[in-house]
Amino acid sequence: MFPAARTLAVALFAFGLALGPGASAQDDLEDVLGGFEDEVPEEFQVDGAPEGPDAAPDADAKPFFDLDGSYEFTTSINYLPHHSSSGTSYTGVSRLRNRLNLQLDFNLPQDFEVRIAGYGFGDPIYAIRGRDDFSEQVLDEYEWEVDLTEVYVHGELFEDFDIKIGRQIVIWGRSDTIRVLDVLNALDSREPGRVDIEDLRLATTMIRGDYYFGNWALTGIAIPELRFDKNPPFGSDFFIGPAPLMEVKPTASASNTEWAGSLTGIYSGWDVSFHAARIFNDTPHAVIDPSNPLGFRLEHQRIWMAGAGGNVTEGNWLFKAEFAYFGDLAFANTAETKDRIDALLGVEYYGFVDNSIALEVVTRHILDHQPALEFLPDVTDSNTQEIVLRWTGDWLNNTVHTTVVGVMFGWKAQDGGLIRLSADYDVIDAMVVGAGILFYLEGDALPLNAWGRNDRIFARAKYSF
Repeated sequence: MFPAARTLAVALFAFGLALGPGASAQDDLEDVLGGFEDEVPEEFQVDGAPEGPDAAPDADAKPFFDLDGSYEFTTSINYLPHHSSSGTSYTGVSRLRNRLNLQLDFNLPQDFEVRIAGYGFGDPIYAIRGRDDFSEQVLDEYEWEVDLTEVYVHGELFEDFDIKIGRQIVIWGRSDTIRVLDVLNALDSREPGRVDIEDLRLATTMIRGDYYFGNWALTGIAIPELRFDKNPPFGSDFFIGPAPLMEVKPTASASNTEWAGSLTGIYSGWDVSFHAARIFNDTPHAVIDPSNPLGFRLEHQRIWMAGAGGNVTEGNWLFKAEFAYFGDLAFANTAETKDRIDALLGVEYYGFVDNSIALEVVTRHILDHQPALEFLPDVTDSNTQEIVLRWTGDWLNNTVHTTVVGVMFGWKAQDGGLIRLSADYDVIDAMVVGAGILFYLEGDALPLNAWGRNDRIFARAKYSF
């Protein structure tokens, strides 16, 4: 993280603690336009301003700023004896994380708003268990962290035209678990499978413009900041391999700026969207490098994507679909780039009282597939599949929330899978406690064939203010 950003984040937290929980809280605005994070603030009350010294203030006027946040404690217990590839034992308690989240919103004239949000966490488990038992990379990634998340200015620049500049999240996908169209924000995948995608996206600096006409929105995005997935570091029980490879990341520059655009229409009972992007692949590929002790280094290839998606509601049913064509994908075992087609179909049913069930299936097909690709960790065949089954339920006057998620890789789960069961209880409006268990199912392919003993029990307590 840049030193200036870290300083600003620490200042933000100190400011929030000084104000305390007496500051008012602002609810997060819902995503609209079929997966976009379009936050459209209400108009300021400029008419009918109070007159005279005894006039009452306008009760509907927005405050100049709103501050809210939360404190969250999370823990994990690995109940199966196992070690990382570096020899570190991860049996027993592996997390005691304390995290503070703060979000500060300023309401400016002319319907503009500014958001500054960030977090900081610390985990004493490494000091308790002995820091010398963990790799430097694990301590850097898991022991403590301070970062700015959403930091942007947003408002209506002209009639029917909004602009949003800064770190933000743009959601193109319709699935909580599988990514097809949702390619613009990197993910925090340092503990795979623990939470859904919505809690994993990493905000990225973007310059975004939205033009609205009728039921449609035309969006253009420039992405000057390059952020890539946060993957398990060397020494983690999720890291695969005997040693880390050097990862070469492209630097931010005018020529490396990523570009994206979309056209979205929303109608009664259905929506449709079209997308295109010129980005760097979040998943790096290996390149032969004799100067590296392992003989390889990792690089990120510039790729392009074009796709479409849609939702249709019919009674208690929701049907969803996504399609994407990826070009110029690079692989270690061939000098030729490849193209890939991803397609997702999903259905959700809400006819049960306080319960819902969802099924999603995605298939990924590499064009001009070569047998040499099958020796790569992330390529087992020209066609791969992911199947997700999700059930959610609300109980006891909507105070208990249960979720069961099952993921299979391959039609017969031959490449592995995972199962997550969790339950949350609303102790009071501002406090939630929860617990769950996560199983990793071994398969014939990486990474699941290396995670078979990483099962864990997890719990959390969160207080929002």
